[in-house]
Amino acid sequence: MRRITIVTVLALLSIECHARSAPTTGQCDQVRAGIAQHGLRAARKHAIEHYGLTLADLHTIERTCGIGHRGRRTKR
Repeated sequence: MRRITIVTVLALLSIECHARSAPTTGQCDQVRAGIAQHGLRAARKHAIEHYGLTLADLHTIERTCGIGHRGRRTKR
């Protein structure tokens, strides 16, 4: 029983946690600079390939940083 507990604790400690708080101002500035230099599509593709982010993650980051969808009007 003790071995199972130790193995479980070690397994949980070895798992990388992907839950993070919102991006900082500096991180948002880096994202904006990348988008300005390479374009939104290329920046998204790079993030998915190199950082393992999903499209939902990207949309959350963009929403938090105030990026994209600027030209769209909201329904009232």
